[in-house]
Amino acid sequence: MRIAVFADIHLGDSKRTPQRAALAWAVREIERCGADAAAVAGDLTACGSMYAAMRAKKLLRGVKVPLLTVPGNSDLRTPETAPVMERLWLTPEEGMCVGGVRVLGVDTARGTIDERERVRMEAIDASLPLILVSHQADTHVDADSRAYLADFLRRRNVLAWFTGHVHARVDTVFAGTRCLAPRALDPDKCGGGLPELLVLDTETGALESRVFDESLPCRWPWEKREALIESLGISLYSLKEDLAFCVENRVPHMEMRGVTEADAETRALLATWRKNGGWTLSQHLTKLGWDAEKGCVSGVEKFRAVVRTALECGADMATVHPPEETVETMSVGSPAFSALADAMAEEMRPLARAGVRIVVENNHTAAGTGANPALRRFGCTPFEILAWRDEMNRRLGGNACGLRLDVGHARNNAPITESCPLGEWYAQIGGLADAYHLHQTVLDAQGKMHNHYPITGLDDGLVSFHGFLWAWRTGVLRHSPVILEIREDHGAPSTWLRLRALLNGEETGA
Repeated sequence: MRIAVFADIHLGDSKRTPQRAALAWAVREIERCGADAAAVAGDLTACGSMYAAMRAKKLLRGVKVPLLTVPGNSDLRTPETAPVMERLWLTPEEGMCVGGVRVLGVDTARGTIDERERVRMEAIDASLPLILVSHQADTHVDADSRAYLADFLRRRNVLAWFTGHVHARVDTVFAGTRCLAPRALDPDKCGGGLPELLVLDTETGALESRVFDESLPCRWPWEKREALIESLGISLYSLKEDLAFCVENRVPHMEMRGVTEADAETRALLATWRKNGGWTLSQHLTKLGWDAEKGCVSGVEKFRAVVRTALECGADMATVHPPEETVETMSVGSPAFSALADAMAEEMRPLARAGVRIVVENNHTAAGTGANPALRRFGCTPFEILAWRDEMNRRLGGNACGLRLDVGHARNNAPITESCPLGEWYAQIGGLADAYHLHQTVLDAQGKMHNHYPITGLDDGLVSFHGFLWAWRTGVLRHSPVILEIREDHGAPSTWLRLRALLNGEETGA
């Protein structure tokens, strides 16, 4: 028997997402690879949305061979729908028999194997060899469940155990049984390579990887690659050093960071950059805040100086964050909301009059704040940045303000990432974006995420850029300047060179 398995697609509610494209590909690929059976090892949905689940079900009807699914932890994220999700994906109880092999789904989505599930597993006829499919492996269930699984595997003829959850390829042994996990089918979360479908030949043990490679630039028409290459720019964290790099390498787009005064050397470098074909100069504005004790807006003087410098340097674009006050503080009509909106619009009015494109950039949540509106920052959802853009346009008149999508902020955005993962950001605002920020997000030893790290590959960090590339290629993302906003390790120049090499096909990753 040949069994095809994928996991971790994290389907959301929007239609035009890399996740939906990858799932549709997997359905077609199951037929093309000649599989006799197929299984999904959990996390079909991003947060247990019924709409997403029904769309996944509809797509899975295209699988022409026996299909088994199991729930994952992401499917159970919404308490109201979790019981339905568990019943929806764990089917049937006795598994399925194909080619003299029984494929059995095991529910580990809650990190445990409860007594009811154990009774069901023990009732399975032991006369046929087994393939187990679950979401969490032995490394992600509680100690008692791990011990039970080890005992079960030693007592039964289990040919292989397929899992998901880790988003990276696994091929190891536990309790004498081969344990396999495919890379996530989600193009935004696949680790160590492209989204994949694994195909196991149970007779020979041969394992075949089939990959969703529509994101790879080497498969694009040259004009699509060229458009992205010509859109790459860098954020000038080390102003003069990075500016000199941009002059030397003819980088078409740059972003200054809160520069309050440009000296003669900086102005000369900017003039040379323009002369050499410099295209878009942006100024990242500073932040305005709310002083609750005094009942007034803070940070105005520095903000005004940064605006003035942007005008003096001939900036084409200005990036601004919505105020990083709490959602509760920023409720529409509150004193803080009205005062901050009025102040920001007034200080940016000279930019609008000069024709400088103002772009509103999404914030990200702070660790530990959760969804509590009394703690969570405003401006962390597509709705909130669209609302703030509209507030600015109402005060400035016309369409002075647009959007900048920061991909790293959208990824480092718990718990909003559960209901609004990257694919949803691409679908909801990608077609409106005037500019982007790209950087890698890393996870420290304490489990805290950090932004603005170098990009060393397309899929070697928490952010896999295959989703972004798919969305660019297909037009889900508007083709606009892509600024590499990398603060750590002075990584913007090296990342710019690396991505250009990948896009040009000069390195094997492309």
